[in-house]
This record gives sequence, structure tokens and C-alpha cells, in this order.
Amino acid sequence: MIMKIKGFIVAFTLLLTVIFNSGISSADGTVPGTSIIYGDCNSDGSINALDLAGFKQYLMDSERTYNSGMDLNLDNTADSVDYAILKQYLLGIVTTLPINAPTTNIKTGVNYKIINRNSGKLLDVSGSSVSEGGNVIQWGLTGGANQQWSFIDAGGGYYKIVNRNSGKLLEIMNSSVDNGGGAVQGIDDGDNSQKWGFIDIGGGYYKIVNMGSGKLLEVLNTSTANGGDVAQWTDNGGSNQQWYLVAQTTGNITYTLIREQNPTADQSDAYAKIKAAMDSAVMYYNNLTNISKQLTVYYNTSVSTADGNINGTIRFGPSRSYMDTRTAIHEIAHTVGVGQSSGWFSLVKNGIFTGKSATEELRNITGVSTDVLHGDSQHFWPYGLNYSSEVRTDADYINHCRIVNQFKKDGV
Repeated sequence: MIMKIKGFIVAFTLLLTVIFNSGISSADGTVPGTSIIYGDCNSDGSINALDLAGFKQYLMDSERTYNSGMDLNLDNTADSVDYAILKQYLLGIVTTLPINAPTTNIKTGVNYKIINRNSGKLLDVSGSSVSEGGNVIQWGLTGGANQQWSFIDAGGGYYKIVNRNSGKLLEIMNSSVDNGGGAVQGIDDGDNSQKWGFIDIGGGYYKIVNMGSGKLLEVLNTSTANGGDVAQWTDNGGSNQQWYLVAQTTGNITYTLIREQNPTADQSDAYAKIKAAMDSAVMYYNNLTNISKQLTVYYNTSVSTADGNINGTIRFGPSRSYMDTRTAIHEIAHTVGVGQSSGWFSLVKNGIFTGKSATEELRNITGVSTDVLHGDSQHFWPYGLNYSSEVRTDADYINHCRIVNQFKKDGV
């Protein structure tokens, strides 16, 4: 008798299954009159790791048919891109499903510099390597092709990131899905570890997400040093996981250093230090702004520190402590109008710089919508680089140039 009851229960369950799967559900697996639960691959009413496993099995099935509940970017296909989105959802990187393919201001066929928000250093292929497996690190701005990257649309809002020097792709070594999986360059093999999504977090900053792992590109240990390793890690909200993208700029600041024909030992030493400082400063301006200016630079022992004038002259005094990148960048700002032009004086009111573009750029940098630029008859702050103490990382040089570039738009 017990056997017959068990048999009846099994038969009844099978009958319900047949009824549920015949005609009552629509072609995409949803019940008429109810909403699709996107990502609920096993239709149990929740989205969890079982759905990710089911999605993986779905992708392995050569006879699979389209299921709109698994089309997480609404492009009328359910494929590996959607699988990556589901993984990101379970990791908390994506917070809603479905999503449209991410929209960014990224342009293909254009070379970019990818700058870490925390350190101000650039995504760089170590030693300008062109080899498979060349290590990807961070390094201060050099202007080299190994610090330039272009993007190839890989579909579904993902991109391949191509190093200009080597022509190879940014990838995660051995397709690792683990925290700390190292970033290297490799030959294009179509693997998801070579595809990257960009999450726009505002202010020109992005989180860069690996399609294969769902983890973010970061500088390990929040390093601010040259050579800091770049790898992947679970999103933790750190600024070392945020990147500023700079497309090609048209900056064209040049300078002539006036030298004595027969310099003394002191002058020769000063010329070498001034040249190093100016070369570095000009490189920042030309790689991060669209400003053009011809400068004339002097070594003048009657100058106490250094000064810059809108007529295009910069003078360095005898103190070697001012023959550095910070001072040179600061003085270039004077030559292009800061504390010098009529536009500057008309825009500084009651100690506040009132230009819209530069104020917006400051707020992009800080993420604080109420921040303002302070100014006086000579200087601005923050990021004016008025004192050596204002330079904590290379990011301060970057942010100074961003703001000065916007000063010009405001009419300084």
C-alpha cells in the first residue's frame, strides 16, 4: 500500500511538471502575466551561485536556445557577455539586472593614457617590453608608447585594451579569477581575460572590470611607487581601483633655456637641474592639457626662489630646492595667466575663483559637489602647487594640469 502511495506521488509530480512545461509558459520560460526574473537561470525565484553554474552549463550546450531571462544586457543574445554580467552582479559590481550595454565616452582608435587615481602614475608595460607576458605596472609619466593604450570594441560594452608600443593586449595572467591575479600583456587569443568593461564613476574616472573574473584592475597595496604591481582584486572602493583616462592632447609648450657661453661650475650645475625640472613640467602640460606657449627660461641669482610672467619668461634663483618639477609646473601656470591676466582678476572674487569650467573640474577630482577653488592676486589652491608640501603623489601634478587647462576655457 505504501509503495502505491509513493508511486502516485511521483506520477502526480511528473504530471504537474508536464503541465507546467506545456503551453502554460511562454517561449522564453516566463509565466504569462508575470515579470521575467533576469538572471534566475534555474527559475527558482532567486539569483545565486546555482544560476551562475546553470548559465555555464547553458553556454557549453551546443544546442542551446535563446532565453530572454538570461539576456542580461538586452542585446537579444544570451552569451558569455551575459555570463560575465551575472558574475559581476553576484560580486556586487553590477547592482541591477538587466543592464544595457555600458555607455562610455571611450573612443576606439584613439590612444589614451590610463592614470591611477591614487598614485597619479600611468598604466605601463615594464621596460617597454614587446614580449608575450610582459609585466604591467604603474610608472610616472614618461610620454613613452608603452604608457599609451587604445581600445577595440569587443561587444556587449567590453573592450580589448591594446598597448601602443607592443600591439599586445592587457590581460590577466593564466586567465586567473583570483584576487591578486597579475596583469600582463599577451597576444590576442579571444579569451575573456583580455576583455574589459568600464564603469563610469564620474569625474572622468572609471573602474576597469575584467570580463573573465569580474574583478577590478588595481595597483596592489595602494602603492604610489614607480614599479607598483598592477593586478585584479574584488571591488573594495579604493582609489587604487579607479583610473583616469586621458585621450590624445594638443599641448605644445616649448622653452629655451638661456645659457652663458662660458658658464661657471655653479651655472652649469644650475642649468642641468633647471633643464630636468622644465623637461618634466613641460611633459606634464603637453600630455594633459591643450595649452600652447613658447617660454624663455633664465638662471638669475638675484631671484630669491623662482618666478613666472605672462610674457613667457621664467626665472630660477640660486636655491637648488626650487629647481624641481613642482616649481616649474607652478611657474608655467603663471605664464599662461594665473595671477597675471585680466581674465584671472575678473574671475577671482572675494577669494573664490568663479570660473565654471575649473570649478567643475575641481569637483570632478575631489568628488565633492560643493568644493570651490580659492584664489588671490597670485595663486590658487588646492592643487596650485604653491608649496612643496602640496605634492604627496604624482596625482597632484595631474590635478594641477587638469585645473589649469580649464582655467583657459574660463578665459584666464
